Amino acid sequence: MKYNMEESWRHHYLPQFYIKGFCDENGTITVYNKQYKKFEKKSPKYIFFEANRNTFFDALGNQGDTLEKLYAYLESTISPHLNNAINETTVKIEVKTLRNLIFLAYLTKWRNPLYDEFFENLKETFTVDDLGLGLRADGERLDIELEKFFQSDLSQESKRLLLSIQPFRFKDDYEIIFRNSFIIPSSTPCLLGDCPFLEANIDENRVFEDFIFPVSQNPRLVYSNRINKYEFVEYCKNNESAACDFIHLFSTTNNLATFHLAEKYVACSDEVYLRTIVDSYDNLIKNQLCNINLLRQVFSVLHNYNT
Repeated sequence: MKYNMEESWRHHYLPQFYIKGFCDENGTITVYNKQYKKFEKKSPKYIFFEANRNTFFDALGNQGDTLEKLYAYLESTISPHLNNAINETTVKIEVKTLRNLIFLAYLTKWRNPLYDEFFENLKETFTVDDLGLGLRADGERLDIELEKFFQSDLSQESKRLLLSIQPFRFKDDYEIIFRNSFIIPSSTPCLLGDCPFLEANIDENRVFEDFIFPVSQNPRLVYSNRINKYEFVEYCKNNESAACDFIHLFSTTNNLATFHLAEKYVACSDEVYLRTIVDSYDNLIKNQLCNINLLRQVFSVLHNYNT
């Protein structure tokens, strides 16, 4: 297959501006290949991408990277807010910053290869009308089905973007997510897996489950409708020692879960710490503890922070 040389081909499923937040002072990051058990130093340009992942045919039969360009535009609007969040606390975070971090988290989820199979099923199940693109007049949906006009590969893949904005579509959903989202600092460098969006799998009836999303090599964005973030903040203020123990346990468990769920690559600014996590995970397997649900465990640590 031939590609237009003017079109992009290295399509990142984790944005480069996002990866840079996990790099060391030299702008590189240590990457561990789980398949080959190999450590390498990389720059953001050369990791977490797939060749021509966002190259599709449009309705006129033209092949191009329109979707990749759209992602690039969205990234340019989000990136200024990312730096604002790195040094924020659970108490002080601007509304625009938090809103953009939530969007980045969901955008990262739906453009990630780990969700490809799930997305393939969803795009056959939900039409663009179902996802909020239906025509309306005076608040009522017109009797026109838009899905039949969105049959090209490009249009169908664009449903990833529509899925990413579902948390913002209805006021009640958005207010719940926004009200229960906050930043938790990390006591160790955050690992960056090839799918950094960790989502709880506790209640299958919940449309928007609790999630954890690393903002950079230190803080994590957390959404949980099962704890009160203001009570959490007060607990951390009034129980400094216990809070430190919780943050360390939460950070370590989160990194182990990130490593476990990664399909192929895990990266970190600190090579020594990354090797420690690899060894810890190998010990879990050696001691036949790999059947522990690390994803469920990290959310259990979060939900029981005060016990």
